[in-house]
Amino acid sequence: MTANAKIAELRQIIANQLNGLIDRDYFLLELPYYNNIGDVLIWQGEEDYLCTLPYACKGRYALETFRFPEIPDDTLILFQGGGNFGDLWAKHHEFKMRVIEHYPRCRFLFFPQTVFFGEKANLLSCAEQLAGHDNITICARDQASYELLTKHFSNRILLVPDMAFYIDSSHLSTAGKQPVRDLLLMRDDRERVDSPALEQILAQPEIAIRDWPPMERRDFYTWLLVKFSPIISSGMLDWYCQQIYQPFLMRCGVQFINTYRTIHSTRLHGAILALLLGKDVVLYDNSYGKNSGFYDTWLADCEQITLAR
Repeated sequence: MTANAKIAELRQIIANQLNGLIDRDYFLLELPYYNNIGDVLIWQGEEDYLCTLPYACKGRYALETFRFPEIPDDTLILFQGGGNFGDLWAKHHEFKMRVIEHYPRCRFLFFPQTVFFGEKANLLSCAEQLAGHDNITICARDQASYELLTKHFSNRILLVPDMAFYIDSSHLSTAGKQPVRDLLLMRDDRERVDSPALEQILAQPEIAIRDWPPMERRDFYTWLLVKFSPIISSGMLDWYCQQIYQPFLMRCGVQFINTYRTIHSTRLHGAILALLLGKDVVLYDNSYGKNSGFYDTWLADCEQITLAR
């Protein structure tokens, strides 16, 4: 299947699974006010999907700016999708749990998540905590996460592709210079894992080895706003990150990927953005199988991407 056909198929699956679940005005929480372009791609896909629905967003917040205001019972709260459902990125997961406990009569939808718990006790504790809420829908974005959730959780569980596939083409300009080099988009954090396939590509002297450009440098102003968000207006931080920083990161990611020819990536969203831009892609796994799980669930029949095993 061509990349264009695969993208269209995944967009249709997203719509089929989510249509009808968002049936009222909503809050969108846990927005990524930081320099990971991958999470910003998810955010953009969520916004582009939500624009197809006849409902209004009553508030958009990051975990740093959400002040737990009074909101009506039965309000719909949406959580940002991604790879932080579990105990690897504990701060984000704990925020979700606090919100659910604070608003026990609200409805909740988790946009597509990869699920990972390093400690089974944490998994069982989370399942027990959410079992008391019959108004929660969790979208798993790969088969392994779906099976883990359906085995241990009593909430409604759906299998849904990553929301970045719903990014509107207006955000994906392909204009630029003719690329002449291949890229290895290389993460260097707790999800990194070395492998023989990765060592082989690292040994090629002609390949460019980079991470997302904003992650290679400190974005001082955003760091300052987040650092001092408890003592400054949360509205200032929300406005800046939603109106200035998010569009900047979108443009930065698109321009960066367009600079290169074939994209080798240890970042899932480096691979997804490259597919959206018509590139050939080689995907490498992360530390807990997130990339291979997503590939096996949704991308194994796509002609323009392969998984280096």
